[in-house]
Amino acid sequence: MTIQNKPMDINPEKVEEEMILDEGLDLWIIGPDFLASPTEELEAFPINPSDPTQMLQVGKKLDEGIKKELKQFLQKNTYVFTWKHNDMVGIEPSIACHPLKVNPKVHPKIHKRKPLSTERYGALKNNKKVEGACIIF
Repeated sequence: MTIQNKPMDINPEKVEEEMILDEGLDLWIIGPDFLASPTEELEAFPINPSDPTQMLQVGKKLDEGIKKELKQFLQKNTYVFTWKHNDMVGIEPSIACHPLKVNPKVHPKIHKRKPLSTERYGALKNNKKVEGACIIF
């Protein structure tokens, strides 16, 4: 990790002297002003004529020719965008998964089933399953 072309050693003892930029910005504190945001106003346009809810945005200040070419390019390549979990096929498991840090000395314990109240049981029974909420690799 480097800041202003200086290599950094992430060491708790050195946090005070190395982890603060010259402007006084502490890298360990991320506030709402630190998050990325557009630098100009955006213009939304539908990417899929059959589904008007699928929208993309381009900068309003772009040259009209460039804006038109960019919109055409994005519409030709709609296959790279996903709008539902079901659309995401073929994600490499090494990218989407992480190992669970489990202590092998601790044995799993099965807890007794606790009865639900009438109100909660009714809500559970009426609950519709979310379609495609799980991604299978």
